[in-house]
Amino acid sequence: MIGIQPERSDFIYQQTVNSTNPSDLSNIVQKITTVKSSPFTGILFEGGAAVLYPEVAEYTGKPGNSIGKTIYKYNITGINPSRQPYSPLQQYYRDSWRGNYLKYVEYYQSTGSTYDLVRLGGYGYTEFIKDTLRTGGAYLKYFSQAGNDPYTNCQTQYLTDVVNYVGYDIYTGDQKISEYKDTYYINGSTLESKKTYTYYPSTLFSSQETLVTSKQENKTSTTWYSDNTTELTGWPAAQLTLLNNMRTANRINTVVKVQVALNNAPQQTISHHFATFNSNIYPAETFAHYLNNADESYLKYLQYDNTGNVTSVQQTNNVLSGYLWDYKGTLPVAQITGGNIQEVAFTSFEAEDQGTWSGVNAANILTNANTITGKRCYQSSSINIFKTGLQSSETYIVSYWSKNGQMVVTGTQSGWPKSISTIDINGDVWTLYQHQVTGSVAVTVSGNGAIDELRLYPAKAERKTYTYAPLIGITTESDTNSRILYYEYDAFNRLRLIRDQNNKIIKQYDYQYQVPPTQ
Repeated sequence: MIGIQPERSDFIYQQTVNSTNPSDLSNIVQKITTVKSSPFTGILFEGGAAVLYPEVAEYTGKPGNSIGKTIYKYNITGINPSRQPYSPLQQYYRDSWRGNYLKYVEYYQSTGSTYDLVRLGGYGYTEFIKDTLRTGGAYLKYFSQAGNDPYTNCQTQYLTDVVNYVGYDIYTGDQKISEYKDTYYINGSTLESKKTYTYYPSTLFSSQETLVTSKQENKTSTTWYSDNTTELTGWPAAQLTLLNNMRTANRINTVVKVQVALNNAPQQTISHHFATFNSNIYPAETFAHYLNNADESYLKYLQYDNTGNVTSVQQTNNVLSGYLWDYKGTLPVAQITGGNIQEVAFTSFEAEDQGTWSGVNAANILTNANTITGKRCYQSSSINIFKTGLQSSETYIVSYWSKNGQMVVTGTQSGWPKSISTIDINGDVWTLYQHQVTGSVAVTVSGNGAIDELRLYPAKAERKTYTYAPLIGITTESDTNSRILYYEYDAFNRLRLIRDQNNKIIKQYDYQYQVPPTQ
């Protein structure tokens, strides 16, 4: 006998199985103990089963005062493992993906005592089998001594043929929506539309969506990806090489081309060309093609940062735009139009990158509920923050909010700085200062006190800056004229209020359940 000593992190569960047949007088009941590293036994016979509902009703409004309801109807096949006779083995095919899916969505409007059907959405599906996996299980045979049992010679067979094995196939794949039919019921009449979907068999990415409207017009949208190089006829050879490199790197879901057609006549085509930036392949230029006209360059992507965020773009009218990213490269904190992003610096001292400013000492970043934006500001008796890489021929604006008067900014022109506005936040008075700077390739901000929203940008450019509550949303937005909007959220992290810098409500949001459409 071999013993297993469970580890402290192991979990143990037991089950009792019949080794032959429960009606057999000499049935042997076996207790099986299983040791696992996970507390979950899986959705199998011994571990219970998932609870699946063939129909779910969602009511709109308050309990006892519903203005409508939505009913979701599902196709449910459940999990039906096949039990191997005379053994504890179950053949679990793991094919629930083939039979559990949404069939219909019914929308009802309340008439007081009853509900009237106002809309019906129906789904059709296509099954795609991607792979076949051979699996199985081995088990010990257990025999009864009863004469009516097929194993009558218990001792001999047990000694010569102890283990049995059962093999079976598992199919992997997916059920993809192939059709959606939308029907509205209006004053005894019906209004129908239908959308069909097709997919690339190798990836199951959407290849085409066709909408047949109530006027019997066919609106088709076709998409090509980096994995579909053989279908991109007329594509430049250099671009095909880049796309093949992307495919080799398993970047197969990048959209390369989208074409929209009406009744099979192309109306618009958007295509993307790529280039190498920082040793990675990213979009370099977007072209637009309308009707029978030639391709026109719509947007050029000029630069990316090390995390793959675009930092500089140029539109067809030659307007240069750029972005600074922070919060670990996940959110844009500054946007500039009409200037070079290399000549822009911004920080509100909220995140880690400090927006291309240098000399920021993390120990001097303070958390304060009364900051001008966000929740942090910079306070020091010897502020010394600088920006390099400027053009001596350019004119720049350096702006900041201060609680302790103006700072010293190198290169400040005569007549500057200027005091622009003042805000009182719970007794903390912040003043906005602006300096005009020129004739230098570097700018240094120095002084004593607390500052926030430190910016540098070309004087001719327009810019916006932002702060965020990560995973919730934007918290402040400051425009070209340094006017600030504050965003507030409710307990469900939904936008509730937008206030200006004078604490006046600009917009207010209220959330209610939507009444199903009737016309």
